[in-house]
Amino acid sequence: MTEENKQKNESILKLARERFELVEEVEREQREKALNDLNNLAGEQWPAEILSLRKIENRPSLVINKLPQFARQIKNDQKQNMPSIKVHPTNNKGNIETAKVLQGIARHIEYVSNSNAVYGNAFDSGVDSGKGYFRIVKVYANARSFNQELRLKKIDNAFTVYMDPFSVELDGSDMNWCQIIEKMSPEEFRNAWPKAEFSKMENWTGVGDSDEWITKEFVRVADYYRKEYVDEKLILLDNGEAVFESEIDDYFQKLQLQPGQPVPQPIDARDTQKCVVKWVQHNGHEILDETDWDGDDIPVVPVYGVRYNIDGKIITEGAIRHAIDSQRMYNYMASTEAETIALTPKAPYIIAEGQMEGYESQWANANRATQAFLPYKPTTIAGVPVPAPQRQSYEAATQAITQARALASEDIKATTGIYDASLGAKSNETSGVAIRGRQQQAQTSNFHFADNLGMSIRQAGKILINLIPKVYDTPQAIRILSDENEQEIIEINKMFKRNGKEVRYDLNVGEYDVTVDTGPSYQTKRQEAAQFMMDFAKMIPQQASMISDLILKNMDVPGASDMADRLKKLLPPNLIDDGKGQQEIPPQLKAQMDQSMQMIEQLTAKLKEKTEEADGKVLELESKERIEFKKLENALVLKQLDLQGTAANALFMAELESIKNRLGLVDINAPINYEEEQQEQMQAQPQNQNFNESVPLGNAPQNEQPTGGFSPGQSQEY
Repeated sequence: MTEENKQKNESILKLARERFELVEEVEREQREKALNDLNNLAGEQWPAEILSLRKIENRPSLVINKLPQFARQIKNDQKQNMPSIKVHPTNNKGNIETAKVLQGIARHIEYVSNSNAVYGNAFDSGVDSGKGYFRIVKVYANARSFNQELRLKKIDNAFTVYMDPFSVELDGSDMNWCQIIEKMSPEEFRNAWPKAEFSKMENWTGVGDSDEWITKEFVRVADYYRKEYVDEKLILLDNGEAVFESEIDDYFQKLQLQPGQPVPQPIDARDTQKCVVKWVQHNGHEILDETDWDGDDIPVVPVYGVRYNIDGKIITEGAIRHAIDSQRMYNYMASTEAETIALTPKAPYIIAEGQMEGYESQWANANRATQAFLPYKPTTIAGVPVPAPQRQSYEAATQAITQARALASEDIKATTGIYDASLGAKSNETSGVAIRGRQQQAQTSNFHFADNLGMSIRQAGKILINLIPKVYDTPQAIRILSDENEQEIIEINKMFKRNGKEVRYDLNVGEYDVTVDTGPSYQTKRQEAAQFMMDFAKMIPQQASMISDLILKNMDVPGASDMADRLKKLLPPNLIDDGKGQQEIPPQLKAQMDQSMQMIEQLTAKLKEKTEEADGKVLELESKERIEFKKLENALVLKQLDLQGTAANALFMAELESIKNRLGLVDINAPINYEEEQQEQMQAQPQNQNFNESVPLGNAPQNEQPTGGFSPGQSQEY
């Protein structure tokens, strides 16, 4: 190693030490409180000096630990509603399909990394002590591959992270440096770095971390990330892309321009600064490894519980910090109650001097052993007999102690914001809506924990989307996962056929952003969907078979997917949508379909011809029908003139109105053969009636319905 490199490494290690000491100083108080939170959750709830004194006095020191159930209520509720990453294009060069591919790759990374455990561990630490962390790392796909993949990795002990204390964003996106202390066995250390020395620097210790740099069991190694800003020139090309001058050659190489295709030309430039993330691995004494990190952000993500900024001082806390005093009071009252009740039958005896002479051993064991009798020596004082020994009894204030313990229990609920309904206790509510409303009160009171996790997962998604094009930068096959965890193998950075179409997913083109879906997990949504579909099927039992495959698909039982596939095959073709796009039709089947279409066209032409002939016959029949209706109308008018009486006249007026209504159905105003109609009317009218004058037809009463009528062509009898 050259002298220049030694000086550079010493400078890096010196800055790393200064930053380590800065964090240790700034966060010491908060780390001590966080460590105390964890100890109380683990059951170490008595102050050391009080516990020691009670042990000397042989007094009970009960620990009835109620804190974990409140912390678990918040944690387990979040595990049922784990946020999921959603990717969206943000400019016209991005597209929805590539966004889905990026999202599918991110979900694949989450799946192989067991993201529920990674996110859950960081969230649990935030709830317990105020802050947790997870990180993103690069690994080789396997021992025989040169392709690297991204993984999420949990940080089990939050005290091993020393992050930039001047970061103010809850997702840590503005941090400028971070160190993570890891442990490994001496054998692993020697295998990884055979020439490196074990460091014994005792100054690299912090609250909640090991007191020594190296112990008999472990060697400590630090991953140190830092941002450096270098001067760069940003070039704007005529295709709308902005590229750093140092990256212009790589950009043109990735464009893969075809012969004759125009080369993008620079149209503008400006000076700027480029952020480069540096990574070194050291043991406090020497640098073991170093490289430039591919992404633009430090791949460490904090998950906060509660975070305050009071006069520039950052305070972090979990869910149970303010319940610790109430828990201690509960333990003290429980111990006092047990002690009081246990000592009640052991009240001391009042004995005159000399009364137990000769019986000392029996009286000494009076409170420890059951004895049939206790002899004593009668004694007199001034000739007056002294009464027999008597136990000095008293009434213990157990009721007041029990009440104080109950109040301490209520204080724990008040300080955590979680009450009996959320813990499963019965309440006065009877409807499901009211019960859920009471249970959701705790979720509302502690929603800030879930919201902070959502922001952290969004930051993790942004880091992944920024890294994926740089890590998965070669043509390769990769698995993607949908929201339903359905798997698909696709090709990236090359042309390939997908669902019968030639497509190319170039992950380096376009800009994309990340949002987070903070609703229930897909598993919970699937169960709700199955229940909703079953209820909906009961409302439409005749059409229930149309959604039977969807109901089974959402059932969480073995074989449900196979049953759904079988039922899907029984559905009509127009209802089947497998999401795979248009399938290629075999040539023989296509020829048969074309022949069938020709036959359908011929039959359609013949049907049209026959329909036109039928329309002519229908017109002829309608003409005759109108003539018959006209005859019927005139006959009824004649009958009206012959009848006398109001009731009879009203009846025929109703019949006449019915006939007129029926005439409206056949469009009486349509043109017909009037000459034929007039001849038939002249033959039908009586000789003594003059029809040159029009006869008013009148209107039937609106509140009366006709009782009968005549059909066209029916004989008329009076």
